[in-house]
Amino acid sequence: MILALAAIVVHPAAAATVATQFHHGPDHLGVFDGPSPGNLLKTVWTAELGSYTVASPVVADGVLYIGGKSGALAALDAKTGARLWTFQADGPVSATVAVADAMVFFQSAQNTVFAVDAKTGRQVWRHATGPTLAFYSGPPGFPEGVNWDFWTSSPLYDNGVVFIGSGDGQVYALDARTGVQRWAFATGQRVRATPASDGKTIYVGGFDGNFYALDARSGRERWRFKTEGNAYFPVGSIQSSAALAGSLVLFGSRDFNLYALDARTGRKVWGNLHKESWATATPAVLDGRVYEGSSDGHFERAVDLKTGTEIWTRPTDSNVYSSAAINGGALYVGTFGGTIARARLSDGKGGGLIFQERIYASPWIEDGIAYFATADGTIYALSNGDLPK
Repeated sequence: MILALAAIVVHPAAAATVATQFHHGPDHLGVFDGPSPGNLLKTVWTAELGSYTVASPVVADGVLYIGGKSGALAALDAKTGARLWTFQADGPVSATVAVADAMVFFQSAQNTVFAVDAKTGRQVWRHATGPTLAFYSGPPGFPEGVNWDFWTSSPLYDNGVVFIGSGDGQVYALDARTGVQRWAFATGQRVRATPASDGKTIYVGGFDGNFYALDARSGRERWRFKTEGNAYFPVGSIQSSAALAGSLVLFGSRDFNLYALDARTGRKVWGNLHKESWATATPAVLDGRVYEGSSDGHFERAVDLKTGTEIWTRPTDSNVYSSAAINGGALYVGTFGGTIARARLSDGKGGGLIFQERIYASPWIEDGIAYFATADGTIYALSNGDLPK
């Protein structure tokens, strides 16, 4: 990766408030303020996207934006679920959009980055990157062609620049107004993680097993960290997007580890093993605790931010690829078993609602409503309701 040639990101206070993007902000902490959706027992509305869906919704200015495998990006009224407009991309849309400067930014599986008008859905610009790199071979016995490569990189918007990874192995910085490329940096494999920013440094990992920190002004690499890998997945690919919590950078790997690195030096501060399970979801962080889910380990848990020591573990009914949302003292997350689970931050106790389809998407919480999508393309808006008597 290589960072920009232009003078970008001094990170004024206004830029730091842009939360309408993956995991609710450029630091990806996953914390949503405002009223709580509580027990999710009240269905506000449902809507059909019309295609298989792994992307997560975002809500901005009363509008929900989400893409599907058909290539359709839809804008829905967040209060009613009514369709406002649809934009047809050149390929499947499988990542979260970013909304800023009255535009919606997203990427298709054809490695095309789009900007469309947030009110009308009219295309403002598009930027094509290179062809997707061949995937590395899996471990012995790993099914041929099965790589669980579900997502493209979501855009990071920061101070007028869109940062995004591509299947061609590069990370790009594009001018948000025009789509003009400011820089591109080549890694050794596909980049599916969403870049994170503290305003001065861009942090992102790749399927080559490297995690990079890049100077946002010059584009020079500050440091890189190589994941440990293991006998099954020696490359230690990084699919998880990083969360930035104070002096620490947190992300998961396919080598079964959750990593915490020193944000300034890239030194490993601690690691937490997921016992034969990928750590693919982006951690959520609040008040000195890290909340993260496990793929084959089938759990959601809380660990201490400073030490990585486990505080509590909550079993789930299946794989957790969804990145959890924090709101109102609770954690909300989806599972492959079709459950949207709610757990107390204090001890992990809580319940969940079971749907008929897998949930890859991460929840979005806005004004007391939790929005999420199931794999069959159904969008749900749920809030607090009366308990059964």
